[in-house]
Amino acid sequence: MSTKRNEEKQYSIEALDRGLRLLQLFLFEKRELTLSEIALALCEYKSTALRTLSTLEARGFVEKNPESERYWLGPKTFALGMLYSSGMRIRKLARPFCESLANEFGETVHLAVLNRAKLDEGKVLVIDKIETSQVLRLSPDMGSDADAHASAVGKVLLASLTDEEVTRILGCSELRRYTANTICTVKDLLRELEAVRRQGFAVDNEELEVGLTCVAAPIVDPTGHTVAAVSLSGPSPRIAPILSSVLPSVMQCARRISDQIN
Repeated sequence: MSTKRNEEKQYSIEALDRGLRLLQLFLFEKRELTLSEIALALCEYKSTALRTLSTLEARGFVEKNPESERYWLGPKTFALGMLYSSGMRIRKLARPFCESLANEFGETVHLAVLNRAKLDEGKVLVIDKIETSQVLRLSPDMGSDADAHASAVGKVLLASLTDEEVTRILGCSELRRYTANTICTVKDLLRELEAVRRQGFAVDNEELEVGLTCVAAPIVDPTGHTVAAVSLSGPSPRIAPILSSVLPSVMQCARRISDQIN
């Protein structure tokens, strides 16, 4: 037992642990807290607690009430909670349809959402993955995130936003280039997103990784709002020749999942 404790202590990061304990404090107290109350509860000096609070506040995980001088959870914690809650529900509803799609083509299927915790960075988060049985496969792991502009699921999710929202989120004219096919300007991306809205699907033609082709379609709620995206991906030599068959199947999978959301 002592060996286990020593290992845990060895691999812990003190500042990170302090920040997480501070966030947990709100979970226990369920109310706004003063700097003094936080320092006392954590057995820390006020100066140490203030540095931790300032770091969390800068990242949006806590915020200070200017009138009461008390601290409370910030918008980033809310975004994470909503992401977890909605993501787990959608994942459960979507799983049988994603498995059916994966079995139909023998390729990898992903379920993804906009990463609300990194929305200002234009990221998508993979919340489920049905792996192919093929020996050769190229695709992101579950829990990973990627730049939305360079992926099929990302383009589907960005297409649900207005051009103004997309421009504000990406915040620059030059986007990260991954391959020769990556869309690298916001202007070109907005043109691509308009096409995605018209056709109801997006294709990643080796834009994120050379040799990887991906097709994605939107999952919508009863109001028509895109809440997630489903995709099928695999090595380009296998996907490109059957693209005309893959497209309707991916779109049908997305529609079936959408029908389950109420």
